[in-house]
Amino acid sequence: MKQKKTFKMILTILAISLAVLPLLVSFNEILTKVFETFSLYKWIENYIVPRQAAMVGVILSPFNINYSVFRGGLIINGSYVHITWNCIGWQSLIVLITTFFVGLKGKNYTNFSKIETIILGLVGTLLINLLRMSILILLYVYATELSMIIFHNYFAAIMTMLWLAFFWWFSYLYILEEKNNI
Repeated sequence: MKQKKTFKMILTILAISLAVLPLLVSFNEILTKVFETFSLYKWIENYIVPRQAAMVGVILSPFNINYSVFRGGLIINGSYVHITWNCIGWQSLIVLITTFFVGLKGKNYTNFSKIETIILGLVGTLLINLLRMSILILLYVYATELSMIIFHNYFAAIMTMLWLAFFWWFSYLYILEEKNNI
């Protein structure tokens, strides 16, 4: 029963996201401008973005792509690719955390299995975001700008929802254990 509730929530978020995606893209720009009035984003840009850019560069290295990492992103085959705090996937992190509240609530799971689930969710979401950024750069190098924009604005959200569906299926089946009430 609990699993159904979590999957229903993920599918609901996906359906709503797809229905209002053009509005979300515009709203995301507004939300970004509001968030930039605070200084937390500077810490993210100074410390998180360069590390994620380096990870993306490593992922891209088998594709014969020359890259250099710098504070604001990457130089890919001689072209500047700016990566900001807004590119690293904070939206998918918020959705993941929201699913934690639904997915871990109710049943009496062991604390250890909850911690394992949370760690898997965080690491998996990081990897999905690195994959998303890598695909965007591959599209930048090998395809058209339109394909890159379509992927960025539409398919990236679908990737996140597919990841979350897989993550919760895997967690319920293999990780989460109910406490023995003896």
